[in-house]
Amino acid sequence: MNYTHKYYILTLFFCTSLFTGAYAQIAEDALMISRTAPVGSARILGLGGGGTALGGDVSAAYINPAGLGFYNRSQLVLTPNFQNAKTNTNFLGTSSETFDNHFNVSNFGIVINNTKDDIIPADYRGGSFGITYNQTNSYHVSYNFGGENPFSLMDEFALQANGINASELLQNASEGYFPRYIDAAYENYLINADPNDQSSYVQSIPLGTTAMQEGRVEEQGRQSEWDFSYGGNYKDKVYFGASIGFKNFTYEKTNSYSEVPLYTQEYMDDVAAGSPFFPVDDQFSINFVDDIRLDETLRLDGSGINATIGFIYRPINTLTFGLSYKTPTFYSLTEEYF
Repeated sequence: MNYTHKYYILTLFFCTSLFTGAYAQIAEDALMISRTAPVGSARILGLGGGGTALGGDVSAAYINPAGLGFYNRSQLVLTPNFQNAKTNTNFLGTSSETFDNHFNVSNFGIVINNTKDDIIPADYRGGSFGITYNQTNSYHVSYNFGGENPFSLMDEFALQANGINASELLQNASEGYFPRYIDAAYENYLINADPNDQSSYVQSIPLGTTAMQEGRVEEQGRQSEWDFSYGGNYKDKVYFGASIGFKNFTYEKTNSYSEVPLYTQEYMDDVAAGSPFFPVDDQFSINFVDDIRLDETLRLDGSGINATIGFIYRPINTLTFGLSYKTPTFYSLTEEYF
């Protein structure tokens, strides 16, 4: 089965973290896109992202553009980032461990300064223009799971299909359309309709057959933002700024699942003797499932735009107050599922 869907999402985010909300086709999509990790230069990352009242850093273009008003010279900054993740899983008592290493650029920016020299008297001291890139989230992670399960995936398919007439499943298959797992399961004889009740299904293995199951999940992608910002300085006391941000979003998740039924010797003997039988195309044939493999891929790509305004007040040299507001981000997203 596959589909491509384009939709729009509005994400609200305050730098003070008072409120975060989003609307999307799927709630999980909105939550994933709305969440952001601490971003910025090594200095800001060392503070856990808390730079709303901190000036003189290239990260101010994203967090609070008023901070660009603190600059008195131009600057070029590059912040590389190395991520190391360890994932532990436990599936029916079987544990596994997965390690992931990923290198990326967390922050890049250039600040062009145009402030007045200290010997020049003026209330407005000038300001700085900044062009910056920040990776706001990384989705690189993978993990494995596996073990023996007393229930097969086919058991679940049969339960989901119960109550749906087999003619509907056949119609979808004839059109090459598989909107649900059960349609593909029926087309591949993993489940079979009862000859006496076409809305009742049995799986192609004995109920309760133990299955050796293995799975792997891989996620990759990132969310980033380019900001074009300006910050000004008034009397070295009041700093103000604004920026326009252009978001980029890409995400891909791949699920791979495999299952091998562990048949009892009694069942193997029954198959060798010519039973059990299942109806297929008005005839009786033996269904013997060696293994199942299910692969899924979800892709999300999109872009968005927002704006940020901010102020910083410094009553004395050792004390600053900062406030910034980021407007809702309007995203255009394309989702593909295979």
